[in-house]
Amino acid sequence: MDSHFQRHVLIQMTIFFFLFIHSLPSTNANLIDDACNVFKDPRSCISALKQDPKIISAPDFKTLAKNAVRFAISNSTDSKNFIQDMAQKSTEPTLKKALESCLSERGYGYVIRDFKIVLREIDEDPESASYDAMVAQDGAQYCEETLASSGLKVDSVTTRNDYVKLYSIVCSAVMDKI
Repeated sequence: MDSHFQRHVLIQMTIFFFLFIHSLPSTNANLIDDACNVFKDPRSCISALKQDPKIISAPDFKTLAKNAVRFAISNSTDSKNFIQDMAQKSTEPTLKKALESCLSERGYGYVIRDFKIVLREIDEDPESASYDAMVAQDGAQYCEETLASSGLKVDSVTTRNDYVKLYSIVCSAVMDKI
């Protein structure tokens, strides 16, 4: 009789456990996976979002979006500072001029300004925030085109431009989930 009772209690506890687990909200990893599932290859999106512990710990899409945009602003600011340092140290006139164009309002000034606008729009107008996140990459594209039209290939700047473009697309994808 004891074993029958124990088995009954064990079955009830197992059922309760499964019902409890399935009633919990999505885990943070699931939020990131869900936001990135629109990508043909979601690995770059997932990798970008998992770079920051604040993004990983976001409890919902709105918080995830805000943290992702803050990370994009930080990354873009670091990139701008890197390019600025490179421009100041450059003794090659063509490179210096191209890098200064990258730092202009049409370049990284645009990127950072747009990401800051996105951060303000998240609460009021997520659709506009999604659009503005996408166009934030235009400044990095301008920088890349400026380098190319000057006959320059600067891998360290191209890598940073590529990250801005990735964060732009990723932030837009997260916005679309709000």
